[in-house]
Amino acid sequence: MEEYRLKIKDLAAAKDEIAHLKAEGQRIVFTNGCFDILHSGHARYLFAARQLGDHLVVAVNSDRSVKAIKESGRPIVAQEDRAELVAALGCVDTVLIFDEDNPYNVIKGLRPDVLVKGGDYGPDRVVGREVVEAVVKQALDIGNTSLLQTAQGFQAELAIRQNKIEEANHWAETYNPDPFNVAYRFYVPQMTMAKWLLLQGTTEKQQQGAHLLNRLEAFFRSTHNTRLLIEVLALKAMHFDVHGAENSALSALEQSITLAQPGGFLRLFMDLGPQMADMLKRLLHKDIARNYIHRILTAFKDDKRSELPDPLAPASAVLQTQAMIEPLTNRELEILSLLAQRLRNKEIAEKLFISPDTVKRHTVNLYAKLKVGDRRQAVSKAYAMGILTDRRSSAGA
Repeated sequence: MEEYRLKIKDLAAAKDEIAHLKAEGQRIVFTNGCFDILHSGHARYLFAARQLGDHLVVAVNSDRSVKAIKESGRPIVAQEDRAELVAALGCVDTVLIFDEDNPYNVIKGLRPDVLVKGGDYGPDRVVGREVVEAVVKQALDIGNTSLLQTAQGFQAELAIRQNKIEEANHWAETYNPDPFNVAYRFYVPQMTMAKWLLLQGTTEKQQQGAHLLNRLEAFFRSTHNTRLLIEVLALKAMHFDVHGAENSALSALEQSITLAQPGGFLRLFMDLGPQMADMLKRLLHKDIARNYIHRILTAFKDDKRSELPDPLAPASAVLQTQAMIEPLTNRELEILSLLAQRLRNKEIAEKLFISPDTVKRHTVNLYAKLKVGDRRQAVSKAYAMGILTDRRSSAGA
């Protein structure tokens, strides 16, 4: 038997494997799809997904589930062959076939650290969101207040990462960050609270956020939680930078990078957005961890998504974005940026590994949200609102 076929497992075997890997501290990435007629776009997408963690699990739709969600005549390739082709890719570590219409039960069983979904799916359609909601319900049912606090905090974290700050407001306004407890894996609600405070437009809230970060730094140092300490230092660096304290900002970022380099963390910094990329470029001039910083910046270039609203951004830009009837999704922001570069729909589709029809659907949505009629008006209004800030790449748009 070809060695790569050993990657194909049933759910029970995959659960055992993932449990073992998580016990070793590995970061598990999960994605799913039909992968009918495997092509280069699939390969690039899976390769990019693998960069988000240590172990990539791919759940392949069974023939029955493909027939349920695709047009007549699909699948063209049988499920066993599709699974084997995916397993043959070097970036894929585990493959399983699932028979349901969506992978909810697989995600619930494996509990991956990262969920990845292709361009046709916005945040509200990623099935894994339901796992967090299910955890909240379970915590309520059994009266587990500690689990409930963590799950509700993670719901707010997801909202912030999707630029839906208003969805996190109720949680933040009622959440008490005390007492500090030892973190479960890589998350504590206090980190979400600090991010929310720093994203607010008032000096008082931002000072509270900075104070909370100082407390978290001391706590994570005392409990030797390097992973969360790296993130706290990066957030402190961004806060200093927003307030013009560049020396303090680069000093905190240097500490963060020094701690992160042995683990090769990429996504942690990428999730903090364009401001972090700019700060890393400035840190290069200090001749610190140059090869590692170049790796992070290359990852930024390859994946332009920013999951936090740009970077503890000036309050005016955040408030202007929130002033729209409905905020732009991350995918719409990506497409808006590419429209500003005067790319055609076909060129945008190739860059984002989605179809031209999907690009067209997103542009129609963002035109409606911005209340404009075409791409030129959309780009102009985006600059006026502070959603786009760099005109150099879109001269004449």
